[in-house]
Amino acid sequence: MLIVAALLFGQDSPNDPAVLAKLLMDKRDYDGALQAWHAVLDKAVPAGDRKEEAHAWLMIGTCLAGKQELTKAVDAFDSSVKAAEMAGDNAALGDALAARVRAEYGLGRFDDGEKHARRAGEAYAAVGNLAMVTRMKINVAVMLGEKGDMNGKATLLRQAVRESEAGGFDNYLANALNNLGVLSVEQGDYERAIQYVGRATEIAMRTSPDDHGRAAMFRTNLGSMHGYLGHTRQALDEYGKAEVEARAAGDQSVLMGIRANRAWVYSESGNYIRALAEIQPVIDYFEHSDQRRDAYVTFTQQLGYRGHSWIATPVLNQRPFRTPVKRCKNISTFTNGRNEISLGAPA
Repeated sequence: MLIVAALLFGQDSPNDPAVLAKLLMDKRDYDGALQAWHAVLDKAVPAGDRKEEAHAWLMIGTCLAGKQELTKAVDAFDSSVKAAEMAGDNAALGDALAARVRAEYGLGRFDDGEKHARRAGEAYAAVGNLAMVTRMKINVAVMLGEKGDMNGKATLLRQAVRESEAGGFDNYLANALNNLGVLSVEQGDYERAIQYVGRATEIAMRTSPDDHGRAAMFRTNLGSMHGYLGHTRQALDEYGKAEVEARAAGDQSVLMGIRANRAWVYSESGNYIRALAEIQPVIDYFEHSDQRRDAYVTFTQQLGYRGHSWIATPVLNQRPFRTPVKRCKNISTFTNGRNEISLGAPA
């Protein structure tokens, strides 16, 4: 979920490359926006305007992340960090580090993500932005959990819940509750997980109904939790709602997670034809993506089959296929629930 920052330029003429870039980003024309932000950068660097340079690099990274080019996005966010440091701007530094953490999470770079989330929290604390301090605490918790420190994750998430409730930070309260739901899944307590994520979804839909990307993540988590409990109808219903939100957000990464989860539910109920129809686009997507796969349970292992026999045997025995079934070395799914990290450019 990327939250585009407010423009730092006073004029609102479309001839201003920053205004043009924002308009293009709103239309998800990331290639066009990249050109416009590079035009901003070409003015800022010779002028020695480090704040403007930091912002331009931040937006370039945001566009690259929107294209799911996460490795390139990390490099852009690093350039934003350096420019913010040279400007002595802690707010901009926090924004750049926070955005970098999101990309690092997507790439599975958890040590770097933890380090930069902690540093972002310090930068936000220096300017008195308590909401963003809480936001970064959630991100540190997520990274700790990915590295196996569940106690550390739980402690920080509960702190974030208390701070969010006290400060009225509803958006971050929802994220913390969702992550507590994921933690409950990891502990095998699916009923409690549904309570946490259900509350997170209610808060998100009430306070930020236009944040479709986050709604999609929350709802696919709810679907997975129902799936674990054998609630097939409820799981498919939540996945359907999640897909609508993901398409509204234009987030292919989340959409692929939803489809993988739905394939799992179909396969568990013996509907291998539908499972194959859902998983094939996921295979194609991850074959051409630099996104991490290690965070997800390998799909074939989850189904209890060896290799790709879940495709080759149950499905192919039911009907012939006109085209060969593609194989993927690392098919994965979100069946353990998906963490929602509170990241992106500043609100």
